[in-house]
Amino acid sequence: MLTSYVNLDEHMKDEVITDNELKSRILHKLARHRRWGGKHTSFDNLAKGFNPRHLGKEGFERIKDLGEQLIREGLLIWKPTHYGKEVCLNPKMKTRIIELIEKSIKIGDWEKEIYFR
Repeated sequence: MLTSYVNLDEHMKDEVITDNELKSRILHKLARHRRWGGKHTSFDNLAKGFNPRHLGKEGFERIKDLGEQLIREGLLIWKPTHYGKEVCLNPKMKTRIIELIEKSIKIGDWEKEIYFR
């Protein structure tokens, strides 16, 4: 299986990522892991994989706030469980999600075929 990784350290050199870029990266991460509809992941997993230098002084709390915004916007669906909040991408908002991802991240045609089916 082909996987693409974005190396922020190489490109950013301690720059803080904007909120829109972070939202795109959260959505891209969930799309890469095929978390559409009924396939959920823990809300706490949204912050995994980000370098704290790129998140600013709020750090991982900023990711949680952006995750809550994505839920309010309808791009993420949340599912309450007895062990915590689970989230997945909203398949009804698929075209909007793909547009947001493509604004910030260069995506190849092969990746579109695999992750956005």
